[in-house]
Amino acid sequence: MSPLRESMEQPGTPRLIHEEERLQYNQSRARYWERYALAPGRWERTRSYYRERLREIYRFLIPPGLRVPELGCGNGDLLASPRPSRGLGVDICPAMVERARAAYRDHEFRVLDVHRMESTERFDVIVCSDLLHLIYALRNGPGESGSAVDHLVTPETLG
Repeated sequence: MSPLRESMEQPGTPRLIHEEERLQYNQSRARYWERYALAPGRWERTRSYYRERLREIYRFLIPPGLRVPELGCGNGDLLASPRPSRGLGVDICPAMVERARAAYRDHEFRVLDVHRMESTERFDVIVCSDLLHLIYALRNGPGESGSAVDHLVTPETLG
């Protein structure tokens, strides 16, 4: 029996991740955020309050001057709030990354799928707010869930 068929027949067994499914999923998420960037809609007022509260929390928890990436950085507000010495924002949505670049020129922002993020750079703290439920590997069970960020951390990294 193939591993895929076996995992489908045993409840609670994680499905194998297929590259085509992951790409389709990520493309749908990118389209959603692209539409949101162009026309935020009726929930923007609620979201803006929530995001402001997160900025306050991150300023409290993360000391200024650390090396900080934000996975799923959106418009860059959360990354900039703790005043990192090195800020790297990564997002799948080009329109959001453009907003972040325009607003926070002292940080680096990349259009990138976090599943494909490669870096030899190490960071002190990783910000990953409202993203974990969207990471495809996590949606399909354990096994590859940490692989998106494992190479970014050191034993001293806070997360």
